[in-house]
Amino acid sequence: MPKARDPNFWRKESFNALNHRINRRLNTNVAKNIIFFLGDGMGVSTVTAGRVYKGQKARRSGEESVLNMDTFPYTSLCKTYCVDRQTTDSAASATAYLCGIKTNMGALGVTAKVKPANCEAATDESNQVDSIMAWAQKEGKWTGIVTTDQVVGASPAAAYAHASSRSFYSEVPEGCSAMDIAQQLIHGKPGSKFKVIFGGGRKHFLPVNTRPTNERRVNIDNPAINGRGVRTDGRNLLEEWLQKHEKLNHTAAYLWSLNHLRMLHEGDYNEDYILGLFASEAMVYSMDKILAQSNGEEIPGKDQPTLEEMTKAAINKLSQSPSGYVLFVEGARIDTAHHENLAGYSLEEVYQFDKAIAAAASMTSEQDTLTIVTADHSHAFTINGYASRGNDILGHAGRDINKKLYSTLSYAAGPGFSLNEDDEDRFTMVNHFLQPAMMHTKKGVHGGEDVAVYAKGPWAHLFTGTHDNTYIPHALAYAACIGLRVGHCDRRGPFNRYAHVSGALRRNARDPVISKFAAASNLTMIDHINGQTIAPDVLKNPPPRHVVVELPGELRQSINRAPRQHLPMARRAEDAEVLVSRRNETSAFVTNNRSPQKSPNRLTQGRRVHKVAKRTNPYGASIGKHPEQQQQQQQLWQHQGLNTMLNSHGTFVKS
Repeated sequence: MPKARDPNFWRKESFNALNHRINRRLNTNVAKNIIFFLGDGMGVSTVTAGRVYKGQKARRSGEESVLNMDTFPYTSLCKTYCVDRQTTDSAASATAYLCGIKTNMGALGVTAKVKPANCEAATDESNQVDSIMAWAQKEGKWTGIVTTDQVVGASPAAAYAHASSRSFYSEVPEGCSAMDIAQQLIHGKPGSKFKVIFGGGRKHFLPVNTRPTNERRVNIDNPAINGRGVRTDGRNLLEEWLQKHEKLNHTAAYLWSLNHLRMLHEGDYNEDYILGLFASEAMVYSMDKILAQSNGEEIPGKDQPTLEEMTKAAINKLSQSPSGYVLFVEGARIDTAHHENLAGYSLEEVYQFDKAIAAAASMTSEQDTLTIVTADHSHAFTINGYASRGNDILGHAGRDINKKLYSTLSYAAGPGFSLNEDDEDRFTMVNHFLQPAMMHTKKGVHGGEDVAVYAKGPWAHLFTGTHDNTYIPHALAYAACIGLRVGHCDRRGPFNRYAHVSGALRRNARDPVISKFAAASNLTMIDHINGQTIAPDVLKNPPPRHVVVELPGELRQSINRAPRQHLPMARRAEDAEVLVSRRNETSAFVTNNRSPQKSPNRLTQGRRVHKVAKRTNPYGASIGKHPEQQQQQQQLWQHQGLNTMLNSHGTFVKS
C-alpha cells in the first residue's frame, strides 16, 4: 500500500470527489422506471464489511473497495422503528417503505388499527393501504418482484398483501375470511397484475395431496421440482394462475429452473405474465454453492438462478413497457444468514446483491430510471478493532485481556454464543463461518439504528438528510408522477412545488399553456384536467410556485393562432408562476407573481427573456436581474459547493 503513505494521493482523491460533487447537476426528469433494491438486514456495518469482503475476493486489501451502491450520488439515513416497537421486523418495515405508513410489527399492508391477533380486521378496506405497486399500475406502469426469499415472504408480500400477520403464507386461522398471502398474490390486486414474479416459496402454492399436471410448464418426473406443497385446502394456485390469465386472453408462463430463466432472457419466452418459483422454500445460500463446488460435492440449488440473473431477466421483460415500470428486488438471504450468525454467508449475499445492482445499471439509464438501494432494518452486527489493513474480514482482529483471540466480526446475540473461550474452531469454514455472539439466543436479532439509502437517477436528490422509511415510497412516487398525490404532475394537487412534468403532460395530451395569459386577457378558463371553470380574478393573484414545463416549437407558434376563448389550461391558479425552458427550440423565460406577462408574443420571437425578481439566496448573495450576473453567481456558488435548489429563494435561467 505505498500510495496510502503518500499525502498527495489522498489530496488528489479528495479533489476528484469534490469536483465531481461541485459539477453535479440535478436530474429533474420524470422517472419513467423505478428499481427498488432492498438488502434485507443490510445495516451500515454490513455494507462496510461487505465492501471489504468484495475487495478481498478480488485479492486486494479490501478497505478501498467500492460497492456499486457506493457510486450513487445521493445518500440519506432512514429511521426504521415501527408503531409498537423500537426495532422493527421486515413486515412492518416493508409496509412503511412500500405503502408509506407505519404499522405494527408483523403486519402487512394494513394500518396500526389492525392488531396481530385480529385476522378479520385486515379484510376491512378502511384498514388496508395500497403499495407503490398499486399506484404504478393505476398509471399504466408494469410491475414486478424479485427475491431470494419466498415470494410470500414479508418484504415482497407488503407490495401486494393485506394481513394482520406475516405468517399467513398459505393458510389463515380458522373462522377468518381473509385470503392467505399466496392467494392474494395470485388473485388479489395488485399481485395478480404483476408482470414478473421471481423467487422461491413454491410449496405455498401447491396442495399437500396432489402435484401439478400441466405438462408444458411442469416436469412431473422431477420430484425436486414438483414436491408436494403445504396447502391444506387442496388448491393448486399455480394452475389457477395459468387458468386465470387464459380466461383473460393473456399469455402466461410458469418457470421453475435456471434454464427456463435463461430462455426468457434470450427471448424464447414472450408471454405477457411470467411466474418463476425456483425453490420450494427460500433459495439456497450462495456460499453453500461455493463450498460444495470447492469440495467437489453435489451443488445444492444448482438449478436455481442467482439474484443477478433474475434481475436481468425481470428488467429485460419489464423494459418492454411503453409507460415504464416499478421493480422491487430483494437480497433476502443477507438477513437470514445474520440471524444464524453466519457472517461469511451474509457477506457473500451482499456480494451477490451488489452484482445485481451492477447488472441493473448496465441495462438502464439514469436519465429515466430512478434506482434506490436501502435496507429494511439493520442487525446487531459489529466490526471490532483493531485489525491490520488487509486482514481477513472473517478472521481475528486481535487478542483480549486474557490473550484469547477475538474476531473482527461479531453479534450481540444469537447461536454463535459460546462459554468456551478456547473454541477457536468457530471461526473456520468447517462451522460455516459462525461468528461469536455476546448473548445466547435462538436467532440473531435485528438492530434498531438507522439504515442508509443510496439513490441515483431522476429526483434522486430527494434522498438526502434523515427521514422516516415512510418517506421512501412517496418520494419515489413523486419522481415518477404516480401515487396518492399524482396532482403534483398535472398541477392539481397541493404537492406541486417542484416541476419536472412536461413528459407527463405530453403523455396525457395536455398542452402546457400558461394560465397567466388568460388572466391577462380577462378570460374565463376551462381546466381541462378536472373540467372546472376558473374565473380570471382567481388567476391573477396566485401564490408563489415554480412549475417547469417544456413548450414544443410548434406550440409556440400556435399560441398566437389559438382561439382566445378556448386556450387549453394545464394547471390551476396556484401554479401560474412558471419557468419554461427547452433546449434549442424553446425560449427560456421566468415570470414572478407580481404581475402577469403583458403579451404572449414574447414567447414566439425566438429570443430569451430574462425577468427575475431580485431575491436573496440562503448564503447572502442576491440573484441578479441580468443573465451575465446570474451565470457568474451560479458558477461562484458551484465552486463553493453551494449548488442548491432555490425554489423558495429565486430561480436560475441558464443561457
